[in-house]
Amino acid sequence: MNNIEQKTFNYKVYDNEDNFLATWDDVAQPPRFTQGINSGGSELQLLLARDPDALGSDVEFNNKVIVSVHDKEVPEGRNLFQGFISEYKPIFSKGNKSTRITLLGFGADLNDYLAEIYETTAANIISRIPDGGSSTFAYTHGQDDLAFRFRANYESIKKLHLYLDASQAIENFDLVEDDNGQPTGESVIPSGGVITRTETLISITPDTWDEEFLFPFGVKLEIGKYYHFVISAGSAGSAKWFYNTSNLHDDASWLFNDNSTGWVVQVGDLNFKIEPAAITTTIPYIDVDPAEMLRDILELYEFRGGKVSYDGASLEPTLTTATYTFKVMTILECINKIIELCPPNFYWYIDQATNIIYLKKTTEDYTHKLVYGKNVIINDLTAISQSIVNTVYFTGAEISAGVNFYKKYEEQDLIDRFGVKSKAISDNRVTLEATADKIVSRILTENSSPKMRSNIQLVDSNVSDTPAGYDIENIRVGEVISLANIGQNGSSRWGKARWGIDRWGMSFRDFGTIILQIGRLMYSPDKIVIEAKELPVNFYKQLAGQGGSIEKIETVNNPDSPS
Repeated sequence: MNNIEQKTFNYKVYDNEDNFLATWDDVAQPPRFTQGINSGGSELQLLLARDPDALGSDVEFNNKVIVSVHDKEVPEGRNLFQGFISEYKPIFSKGNKSTRITLLGFGADLNDYLAEIYETTAANIISRIPDGGSSTFAYTHGQDDLAFRFRANYESIKKLHLYLDASQAIENFDLVEDDNGQPTGESVIPSGGVITRTETLISITPDTWDEEFLFPFGVKLEIGKYYHFVISAGSAGSAKWFYNTSNLHDDASWLFNDNSTGWVVQVGDLNFKIEPAAITTTIPYIDVDPAEMLRDILELYEFRGGKVSYDGASLEPTLTTATYTFKVMTILECINKIIELCPPNFYWYIDQATNIIYLKKTTEDYTHKLVYGKNVIINDLTAISQSIVNTVYFTGAEISAGVNFYKKYEEQDLIDRFGVKSKAISDNRVTLEATADKIVSRILTENSSPKMRSNIQLVDSNVSDTPAGYDIENIRVGEVISLANIGQNGSSRWGKARWGIDRWGMSFRDFGTIILQIGRLMYSPDKIVIEAKELPVNFYKQLAGQGGSIEKIETVNNPDSPS
C-alpha cells in the first residue's frame, strides 16, 4: 500500500439493541470491501490481533460494527461502513494468534425477510366502545396497574383500543401470558419489538380519549388462549377508564392492582376495541409509482425490525405507474422486481455508511471528472458485443388450460448487424401481452448495442506521493463519471463521446472524454478500483410515444396466507 497520510479508521461495536460495547483498537489490517449496483450487500473482513480464546462480548454474532474514516477532507470523521458480525474465525500462524471477523452489510438480511403484512377486515374487529351508559373507573398515577384480559380467537393482533375520559401519561405497557387468570411477566412481544401508543380525542360528549396501542409485526397468539395487556399508570394525570357493568363480553375481563397489593378481578368490562390480524404474503398494487411500492415494502420490512431504511430524498419518483401483486417474495426479490418495473435508466443501491437505500435515475451529466494520468493511474478500456440481446423468448403465466403466454420478440436490424443474440426469460405472474412488451422493451433497450466498459484505478488524495489524488470516500455506485485524457495520438477531440451515439468503429484514441456509469467499486484505503459501463439509453424519450404505465398481474395459485 502507498504511504497514507492523515488517514485513520475507527471501529465502534454495538449490540443488537444499539447499546455501545467497545471500540476496537486492535484491528491489524485496514478495511477493504466491494459494492455493486442493484445489489443488496457488501462484505468486510477485519483481522483482530486478539487471541481467539480471549474474545469478549463485543465479538458476538449480530453485533453491529460501524467503521468510520478520518482524513484531511473530513478530519472529524465520517461513516464508511456498517455491518453485523456474521462469522469469526481463529487464526494460528507461527505462534501468533488472531481472529478474523466477517461483517455483512445490513442489506444481507433483505433476503431473510418475506414481504408480509397485517390484514384486518371490518368483520373481524371486536368492539365495545363507550356509550352513554358507560361508567368510569379512576386510578392513581404512579402506583396503580391495570390489566385487560382477553381470549384470542385469532392468530395475531394488530391494534388494541382502550378509552379514557382525559389525556393521560401512560409509559409502561406489555402483552403477557396468562396464568390461571393472573398476568405473568412473560411477554409475547418478539425480541426487539415495540408497542407504540397514540392518543386521540374522539368525542366531547363526554370527553373520550382513544388510547390506541399498535403491536409490532410478528405477535403470535394461540387461538383459545388468554392473554393480558398490562398498563402501568403514568407519572401525571388523573384520568378514568370507561367500562360497562352490563352486556358483558364472554371473552374479556379486567383486573386492577392497587399500589402493588395484588391483582383483583373487577366488575364489568373495560370498553375496548380489538383489531385482530391475519398475516398475508400477498401484497397488491394498482397503478402505483414503483418508487412508492419500494417505500411501502421497506416500511413493512422496517416494522419487523429490518435495519435498512430510506429517507425523504433517497427514493426518486419514476414518473411511471405499475400494477403488480407481490406474493411469497423476500424483500430483496421485491426490490429486484420493482427495479424491473422502473424505466431502464433507474438503479438502486444501499449506502453502506448509513444503511439508507437509494432508488435513482441515472443522470446524463457526470458527477465526477476523472483524468487519466492525474488521479487515474490505471485505465483498462474495453468494447464488447457479447452483451447484445436482439431476440427474446418470453414465457408468462397460464392463460388458458395447459397453455402459457409465450411470445418471441426480435430486433431485425440488430440481427442483420450482429447475428442472433437470444435470451429466454419468464415471469409466471404475467398474463398480459402489454406487460410482457414493457418488460422486453427494457431488456432490448439496455442491450441494443456493443458496450464500452472500463476498469479504473483511482488514487486517494491522502497518498503523500500523489498530490493530485481524489477523495475516494465521496464516490458511490451508480454515479456518472467523465473519464478524460484517454486519447494519446494528438487527434483527441476533448469532447464528450457516447458509445453507440458517436460513430461506431472509431479508435479509442479518438475519444478525449467518455461518459460512463459506475457499476461496481472495490475500496481500499489508498485507492478505489471502479468498474464502469456505458450509460443506458434515455428511456423517457422512448416513453413519450409509448405511454407510461407498466402493467403486471400475478396469478400464482398460492393462498393469500400461509397455513
